[in-house]
Amino acid sequence: MNDEHSEDWPKTQPDFALIPPWPPKQTTQDLGDDGKNFLIRVSFTENHRLPDKSKPSKPLAEFTFDSSHRKQETFEVTSHDGSSLSGFAAYSPNGYGNRGLLSVLIRRDEAVLTTVSCLGSYNVHSTAWLSPENTIVISVSQRRK
Repeated sequence: MNDEHSEDWPKTQPDFALIPPWPPKQTTQDLGDDGKNFLIRVSFTENHRLPDKSKPSKPLAEFTFDSSHRKQETFEVTSHDGSSLSGFAAYSPNGYGNRGLLSVLIRRDEAVLTTVSCLGSYNVHSTAWLSPENTIVISVSQRRK
């Protein structure tokens, strides 16, 4: 620092003091946790791309979970390409407000394709590729009762 500005030069904080805290601090109000129960919808859809670029979709399964109750669901179907698909979804409330853990798993012929876990945020979309023409989309959404 230059000696001629040492007294009247504004003092600054170190650079790291300008970085906001991570993870950001959230209150229950920020999370929308007003103490009311809500529903969590988990849907599984198969999309198949045809040569003309159209994508017909086929619903595979849909589950609804209440935020105040522990529950698990499974399904088994045959995909468009003939492989065996199975899925698992489970929700467990954590006891602190209405934010619990949602876990989703999809298998094809006993091999795990994808997993999705949500803790407190239930607006998620995930895609698992079965082949270049075939995908499975997992959609998780939340709504009030």
